[in-house]
Amino acid sequence: MDVAQIVILIAYGSLLLELVVFPIPSEASTYQIFFEAAPDGRSTSEADALERARERAPWVKFVRFFLPTALGVLLFLVPPVAAFWPELTRYLGPLTGLETPGMRSTGLFVILLGRAITFTSVLQLRRHKEIDLASLGWFRFSRNPGLVGMYVFYLGNCLAFPCLALFVGFFPYVLNMHTRVLMEESHLSRRLGSPYRDYLRRVPRYLFVGTSK
Repeated sequence: MDVAQIVILIAYGSLLLELVVFPIPSEASTYQIFFEAAPDGRSTSEADALERARERAPWVKFVRFFLPTALGVLLFLVPPVAAFWPELTRYLGPLTGLETPGMRSTGLFVILLGRAITFTSVLQLRRHKEIDLASLGWFRFSRNPGLVGMYVFYLGNCLAFPCLALFVGFFPYVLNMHTRVLMEESHLSRRLGSPYRDYLRRVPRYLFVGTSK
């Protein structure tokens, strides 16, 4: 077993552990959008972005939310398959100019960095649900450190297993997740009130950008 395979097993093993043992529910998950209804008695004009998404027609939700999420899942499955079957990248638009030992090593390091950011942020959030987020670990620097870690993880996959499908797929993946973040922040602003809105003003959405109301 080579280094790339070991790193992939660690990275995806930690992801599986996170999803099964330490899940963090998302207000804007695909499940929530499909199966949770907006509160009764609130007009469409009063509803926030997440509530309006929940009220869309099923086929709209399928196209707008399910398909991009399914694509993201498929893209994240490419590296673990490619680690044990390198021929896969040849079918997904090989980028031979990037297939160097140095690029592979850099990608593997970035993969572990991304997973470390996400996994530790999940543990921080689960252990300290009731305290001010702005004073909590990674959440002092980013409102969504777990997602920042996933972006880093994805980019590491692109470098370690370079192919056109992964690089092109990064953009719809980020757009889909960014849309979910905007909906969730809008919903939580209404539900949690001024303390949360103050947090939005003080801490960037990702790292150095995104401080907003």
